[in-house]
Amino acid sequence: MEVLLICILIFLIRTITVCMGTFRIVCIVKNKKLLATVLAFVEALIWFLVIREVLTMENNMIIIPIFYAGGFATGTYIGLILSDMFISGYFTVNAISNKINDADILKIKQAGFGVSFFPMGDKKIFLIIQIDKKRFEDIKSILRALDDKVFIMVNETRHVYHGFIK
Repeated sequence: MEVLLICILIFLIRTITVCMGTFRIVCIVKNKKLLATVLAFVEALIWFLVIREVLTMENNMIIIPIFYAGGFATGTYIGLILSDMFISGYFTVNAISNKINDADILKIKQAGFGVSFFPMGDKKIFLIIQIDKKRFEDIKSILRALDDKVFIMVNETRHVYHGFIK
């Protein structure tokens, strides 16, 4: 019973620290320096205290590292979910289509998206759309409804100056 309690504790603490670590890495990428620094300190402190306890345990059961690894995986997953929820960002959506026309571009604009477009010859059109990443599924649905074979490329955009983003 004591080993199971220790395993659950290790799992929970490792989940929390890896969640913090995953969120911290996203903060670094998004240039949120202060938050990343605070998370790094707390994460390292908790990790040190837990590892010290695990390494001084006399019990060599394989279940302890299994719970440790499970906490690591769970923390990564939860950290990514939290990052998506709390860290905003932008995507550049580029699309190439044979079917999208001027009337369709108007539909994209009426849906609240700013779009730049360039003809490519042979009825092909190249679209550039800057969006808040939370609206990606919306624009993807619209583009696929207009052309089920549309070629879509998505890049994360670090900075946006001027332009239209809703």
